[in-house]
Amino acid sequence: MHSRVGDHRRGESPKRGEAADPEPEPVPGLPEGGPVLPGRRGAAGPGRPRDRGRGEGRVGVLERGVSVGPRAVVQAGCFVGAGARIGADAFLYPNVTLRERCEIGARAIIHSGTVIGSDGFGFVRDGDVHRKLPQVGNVVVEDDVELGACVTIDRATTGTTRIGAGSKIDNLVQIAHNVQVGKNCIIVAQVGISGSTVLGDDVVLAGQVGVVGHIEIGAGAMIGAKSGVSKSVKPGEKLFGYPALPVTQAMRIEASLRHLPELLQTVRQLKRRVEELEGPSSLK
Repeated sequence: MHSRVGDHRRGESPKRGEAADPEPEPVPGLPEGGPVLPGRRGAAGPGRPRDRGRGEGRVGVLERGVSVGPRAVVQAGCFVGAGARIGADAFLYPNVTLRERCEIGARAIIHSGTVIGSDGFGFVRDGDVHRKLPQVGNVVVEDDVELGACVTIDRATTGTTRIGAGSKIDNLVQIAHNVQVGKNCIIVAQVGISGSTVLGDDVVLAGQVGVVGHIEIGAGAMIGAKSGVSKSVKPGEKLFGYPALPVTQAMRIEASLRHLPELLQTVRQLKRRVEELEGPSSLK
């Protein structure tokens, strides 16, 4: 279902011989008090950003069977697929994509360029080609979640990819199919989480952390920036490095690496000294 707002500003009349564009038609099946369509101004509730303008001439798409809660705002250029649901007071900035059958909870804020419900990365080798596996699940973003710009959350192969209530996700984060993110997690920019990994509540992943698939990161765990997580993490653990290790151990290794050039020079000097005393064959 397309909605379009005319190019004429509120209160201005069209030029002679020019017809005014009609107001957007209502979307079938939407509840009363439903979406603020692209270009339509909506009241800002407590803690919600304001719709900054009418967005004249912009186009958005809400397909059949979409459900949009009261006071939700869907700004210009958004695509909302068939059967998708948007909770009360949610705010979708321009050019958000919410694919079919995916859900956004109440008071969620979704920034521009984010795609929710793209296909999971699932293929099977068949001779010389990769065959695509159907991705028939969905994504559920629970209440009070904020997603930054250009976040991508893949739909589950089957079942649901889930982002827990109150979690905050920074720009440019990739979350793969069937990942389960707990409540009140913090995921900083450029993190990548592979398929079917589970994050407990209150997990913190700093910038550019990479997480392999099919592991569990326990509640309250914290992973330092640019770390590579290759196995499950216990609740409350603090890890850093590649591969990710307990912070104190990782820091000792990091400090030792700084002395590596001097250590190599010392080893060469000792080798020469041994050769002088015992001959070259003594070190073979």
